[in-house]
Amino acid sequence: MKAAGIPKRDERGRTIDVHAMRTTFGTRLSTSGTAPRTAQAAMRHSDIKLTMNTYTDPKLLEVRQAVERLPAFAPNRAEPHQPVPESAGTGDPKGQFLAIPDTMRAMTARLSEERAQCETLEVSTKKPQ
Repeated sequence: MKAAGIPKRDERGRTIDVHAMRTTFGTRLSTSGTAPRTAQAAMRHSDIKLTMNTYTDPKLLEVRQAVERLPAFAPNRAEPHQPVPESAGTGDPKGQFLAIPDTMRAMTARLSEERAQCETLEVSTKKPQ
């Protein structure tokens, strides 16, 4: 890196070394949509946890975009072709509820919180122009 004129530390004080390059590689594999098992193989790791927890930077993952790509859904009703059996505990004899309405409200609220966190993270990580 010295011969290429690449400084050892960047403007944020982070050390640039082989492991940093591996983290960039792992993160880019993840953000490109590469399956985790494929990324593990590409990085020649024996443990998926090493690939996902050490060599993938969660601050650089596109969580917001991933959530926004989820298909739209009706909060309380399933599509007619997706009945849920009564034994699933929905209490709906026709099997039309995807989940107990209170559970869906809680899930929707949690999704809203996560979106807000993503927006905050996105704003805080943008470089001033």
